[in-house]
Amino acid sequence: VLNEDGEDGEDGEDGHDMEENMNKITGFIFNIASSNAFFSDIYAEFYMNLINKYSVFGSKMTNIVENYKASYNNIKPVDPNEDYDAYCVFIKENDARKAMTTFMCNLTKYDVLEQDVLLAITDYIIELLPRVAETDNSISVVEEYSDNLYIMITTAYELYKNTDEFNETTISKLEEISKLRKTNKEKYKSMSSRASFKMMDLLDYIKKH
Repeated sequence: VLNEDGEDGEDGEDGHDMEENMNKITGFIFNIASSNAFFSDIYAEFYMNLINKYSVFGSKMTNIVENYKASYNNIKPVDPNEDYDAYCVFIKENDARKAMTTFMCNLTKYDVLEQDVLLAITDYIIELLPRVAETDNSISVVEEYSDNLYIMITTAYELYKNTDEFNETTISKLEEISKLRKTNKEKYKSMSSRASFKMMDLLDYIKKH
């Protein structure tokens, strides 16, 4: 039994058991949310209610954000012609990442995640993309970056559009990315036309809204 601060109640568990149970609950919520983007809004609201009742759940967000950011450094492209089973795992992991991106946006809408943190994640992906685009055989990684940027900004656009940093810096960086393939195709060898068009679609969305 936990009190409102997330501490043991009179009949509560010891600290180790409480921490283990909290991790199980948090893991369950985030695993479900990352497997189904359609219901991520519901799970984001549920997590907000957990934090409002048991504030200790808020302390879990730092690790969750860091693990999410780290996932962008661990994307390993797989050739389906060489290992189809590994390719299926690769697709499943990418789908889970996209669902988690939607969940992160919804957590921000419910003030579970700070708006500045979401914008920092966006900038982090934007900084990674051109560097990875310079490496060989990384087309699928670059496309995963562009897909998630599109989801992140369009899903939470109401949170972005009135911030100075987004309007003065982020948009110009997105414009630069959209032109990488046209500017120097040899240098940005993994910047596919699909990723370029995704960035142009994102810029069109921003202009329209």
